Amino acid sequence: MSNFISLPKGSVPLELRKQVEALLPEPISYPGWKFNRYCWIKLTQINTKDAAGNTDNSVRVGGTEGGTGSRDALEVSLERGIDVTKQTPSVYPEENLADGFGRLKKLLKLGYTEWVFSEYIFDEETCTEFQSGMDDALDDFRMSANADDGKKPFTVKEVTELCRKRFSNRKRDKQTIVKYINSLYHNFSGQQVDAIAKNVIKHYARQGVIESYDRDEAQNFLKTIGVGADLLNTKDATRTARLFPQIMRNFVDNGTTMAIALFDSDACSHEELDKRQQDTIKELEEHDALVLEYAAKRMILRGIDPYNILGSIPQKIIKNQELPEVLIPVS
Repeated sequence: MSNFISLPKGSVPLELRKQVEALLPEPISYPGWKFNRYCWIKLTQINTKDAAGNTDNSVRVGGTEGGTGSRDALEVSLERGIDVTKQTPSVYPEENLADGFGRLKKLLKLGYTEWVFSEYIFDEETCTEFQSGMDDALDDFRMSANADDGKKPFTVKEVTELCRKRFSNRKRDKQTIVKYINSLYHNFSGQQVDAIAKNVIKHYARQGVIESYDRDEAQNFLKTIGVGADLLNTKDATRTARLFPQIMRNFVDNGTTMAIALFDSDACSHEELDKRQQDTIKELEEHDALVLEYAAKRMILRGIDPYNILGSIPQKIIKNQELPEVLIPVS
């Protein structure tokens, strides 16, 4: 039996509506919300705008349009009708869209005029300790709803921004922020959750002390001031080690000096920023000195290989065979 029920592009008959509703999965419970009913709504009546006229997908970063993982797959799926094994898009009173921005856009494109929505109403009694009202509960609803399959999951950056917003006037410690993230439905590993919490704490430690830049923001700054340069994050020594082969390649191929602009995505104080910049400059100088020493020694000892690969630790599992306790020759 197919999971799909074909729906007309125009008005959906009452009997077909009842058939669809009877087959839909049990609505998900979200903190701060209570499922009220299924409702069939004319798509042009769905409100997706905030007071300023922007698409009100409040937890997306860098753009408010809803996001579904594969646009083509979504369009093909919706063209077949409604998949009754999946949750419907959601609204809250007065036909405001809570979840399903991407699906609404595709439904309109495909020519549908009506669709079924899950209507939720705000329920203060089920709010978590991290929800001060409906706006908080709505953000959490949207974040949790996109952990479901078939949707574009929220990124680490988007969850980080939500945490910054939520903890702007709250007690901030790693344990509390981790607890908040885990109150949402998400697909992150424990390590990712810990990293998000640490980044949020550092964000507020830097506030009013260090101007925050990630790589994209630093690149935009260089573009704004009209400076052409490669960026080097002074956060840790690995960044210098990764950049230096590019410096060498540029010098070998072009015989020119590579312009570099420093920034730090992690420093929390003036002293830490200064020290990291000094350490980075020293690391570059040490890499350059080592390259010269290496090249000179290679010219003197041409008959000696600078490295020798002894083999590979055995990792290929073969049925009914034990892994050998020797290095495997590499061809």
